Amino acid sequence: MTDQPVARVPLALARHRQGQALVLYALFLLVLLGASALAVDYANWLLIDRRLQNVADHASLAGAAMFDDQFVAGSCAGVGQPQCDDARAQAWASLNEDLNLGLSDADITTLAGSDTPDAGQTTIPGTSTPLTGGHTIWVTTPPPANSSYQGVGGRYALNYAVVFVRVDEPTSTYFARALGFVARDRVGWATAGPLPADFALEVFCRNNILPEHGACGGSGATSLVIDGQGGIRLVRGDIGSNESLKITAANGQGVIVQAGNVFVVEGSCSNALWTCPDDGTPTLGGISDGTTGKNAFFMPPQPVPHYASPLDGVTISGADCRFATATDLCVPYRGQPGAMPNQPGDWLCDDPRIYPTSSNPCGQAIPVSNSIRCVAWTPSGIDPSPFLVPWKDLRTNTVNGVTENGNNLKWQNIDDDSQAFTPDPDTTSPPGNPPADYVHLQNNLGPGANRSFEVALRPPFGTPPNGTTTVRYAAFKTHDATPTDAGNQVDVVVRVLENDVVIWTSPTETLTGTPTQYSFTINVGMITNYNGLSLEFEFSTPAGQSNVNTDKNGGGVSWAEAETPSPLAVLPPMIPPGYYHSITVPNESGGFGWCAVLDPTAVYRPPASPTDSPGLELYQLPGIYRFGGGSDDAKIDVGTGSFLIGDAVTLVFNPEFPDPTGGRGIIVGDRGALVLNTMRVPGTPPCTPTETESSTYNPSSVDPSDPDLPLSLLPYSSVCAAWTVDSDSQPGVHAGLMAWPIPMTELALTGACGDPTLAQPVARDCYESTPTPGNYRGITFYFTPDAFPATSITRRFQMSTGGGGCTGNEPGIAFKGVLYAPYDDVIISGGSSFATVGQVLAWTAKFNGACAAIDLDYPYDPAPAPPYLLEPGIGQ
Repeated sequence: MTDQPVARVPLALARHRQGQALVLYALFLLVLLGASALAVDYANWLLIDRRLQNVADHASLAGAAMFDDQFVAGSCAGVGQPQCDDARAQAWASLNEDLNLGLSDADITTLAGSDTPDAGQTTIPGTSTPLTGGHTIWVTTPPPANSSYQGVGGRYALNYAVVFVRVDEPTSTYFARALGFVARDRVGWATAGPLPADFALEVFCRNNILPEHGACGGSGATSLVIDGQGGIRLVRGDIGSNESLKITAANGQGVIVQAGNVFVVEGSCSNALWTCPDDGTPTLGGISDGTTGKNAFFMPPQPVPHYASPLDGVTISGADCRFATATDLCVPYRGQPGAMPNQPGDWLCDDPRIYPTSSNPCGQAIPVSNSIRCVAWTPSGIDPSPFLVPWKDLRTNTVNGVTENGNNLKWQNIDDDSQAFTPDPDTTSPPGNPPADYVHLQNNLGPGANRSFEVALRPPFGTPPNGTTTVRYAAFKTHDATPTDAGNQVDVVVRVLENDVVIWTSPTETLTGTPTQYSFTINVGMITNYNGLSLEFEFSTPAGQSNVNTDKNGGGVSWAEAETPSPLAVLPPMIPPGYYHSITVPNESGGFGWCAVLDPTAVYRPPASPTDSPGLELYQLPGIYRFGGGSDDAKIDVGTGSFLIGDAVTLVFNPEFPDPTGGRGIIVGDRGALVLNTMRVPGTPPCTPTETESSTYNPSSVDPSDPDLPLSLLPYSSVCAAWTVDSDSQPGVHAGLMAWPIPMTELALTGACGDPTLAQPVARDCYESTPTPGNYRGITFYFTPDAFPATSITRRFQMSTGGGGCTGNEPGIAFKGVLYAPYDDVIISGGSSFATVGQVLAWTAKFNGACAAIDLDYPYDPAPAPPYLLEPGIGQ
């Protein structure tokens, strides 16, 4: 074998390869340094960011906790200054603790006295000593409208009750400096405010969340819409929407926040949605506190609350609540007074001028400033009186010498003065003998003949209790229409008719030519309807008298009346609780607006005996009014210029109750109003244990001559309604409770209101007699869904003129308590100076305040509002 030659690398090439390795090593070293910078420096920056974010979060939350009472209006330059100072002090104290800034209590007090300057705080107050760690810090409330806040993405500049904290910290590098990188200050910032706890308005609709319906289900995904020039005035509480807020009247007031805030889940700032002021100027069509522009805050989606229905324990609806028990309660069928249907009935009051003898005349509505009173209507110049006088169309007494054939045997007024003013009317001078006016028969009564005429009596303006009724009249014998003693004998008998049926006949009286007063008494219980009384006067000549023409005589009556027992207080029509198909109050007429009152205890008058009152049925729920009955034409119809008023009541609507179209549903005419649970009584209602009421307001009056005399003031303001729900009860269904005791025996009304053997009728002073635990809220309107959750969305509460408008004639609404319609699209318009509503829970909501703002008021005790972080949020 021969040896093969060995290849050798030239020395120059070897050295070249060594230099290449050095370059690669240097490049690899740079990669190592970069990786070290990424692993060490960047990770350190992230740790610092997290630490500063935690510090800012803690400080902003500590400051926002000073705004836990959200029912405070103002600015940090006004009534809210003490809260703002406290908020800044708490934020600085938190920063001092977390960052070891070395601030004394005096330093913190100094810093809390004003917002941080635009350039930030870098030194201990009054010195040139830097803050520990070289920090630059901002603490402001409200957040500033400058780059320190808006430059990092803040969205709530100049919004009261919002605290902004920012901490900038100089940061060193370990490896990045070798690569030429210079580290900027690390930043942590946060804003916090009070978490909404008490919604005056809460709408639950969410786009793409079943069941979808209405505006929320559309492409705009708007669940709260404000139309009109008036907008909403948020008196107390918050507004919360699971989607966005839209204000369609760009030159209207939008939302004026007197206390509370506006919260939404979705949406963004644009001209079509809420206005986002960046300089604090209130903007038409936006949100402001009246002087400073505000933005809507963002919150998590809210669940739909399931409030217990007052009908949950109701299984009986018969008119007399037969078979009802303590476990099978009753809301009885009701309708027109006197009718006892076997299904929900209709209630209608009558225009008392068109139907003067109606057994159910409407009351007269008397608006006073921004309030209303409902009084019993009486003819002009006629006060409630026990004296029932001859009456026809209320015309002035001008009868004089009219014959029987001239008025079809029916007579107008023949009463000049009642017995109350003139002891012996129409028998002496004045008015003289013969009387100045009277009604008479011609002198054509022959032997054995008789003639008669009838006089209707004015219905009482009041309710006479049981007792005797006395009839008095002045009568005389006539000849040629002149009182005379000559001629044949003339006798008179007076019959009392009730609805054209004779119920009493007087003794026979023999007349002379001198007007003489006669009287007789009707026994107790013979008169059952004072609205249909009349007197029939029958004149006769006994048989055997002369039949000579000159001896024939007639008879005359110059005065007559019936005196009843003194009427009880005059009341407007009172509608008892129960199950209805419809309630109707007619349109105003001739300048009179009409009204009716929902009476939660069904007591029309003080009882003369334990059984002398309609009262409640056994095991009936007091104050509960149910509407529906399987019919698609059920309704509450309040006519133009008229009013339906109720206190301590709850209205429950069946799932089939219709929307207000085609003369059905809830209909309120122009200038009319629905006024419920607005009675105010000085004191502390049980469902608002810290909300003391000082004023007195009663929308029902007893005596039209004394409008300040109230109709049975309740012991508490009626904000508690008839059915109350514990809004804090968890989990599942929120528990409910009757605010009235339930009648369970037929014994006389005795003992304490809380006695389980309490008998009918329930007394008004038993309302909310037992303090209730928990955070109870009164339910004024309860719209029963078809299920929980509902399978469809309805529109059963729509008080709207349709086209909005700004005439001042729009329908109005005023109520305290809760409008519970979580699966309904709710529309509310405000007019007639009645535009105050309590808490509204709806699927979607639309408000139209016309030219005046609708006052939206959360009428319950404010709950502490815990602070929560508004930002940074997702996307910031």
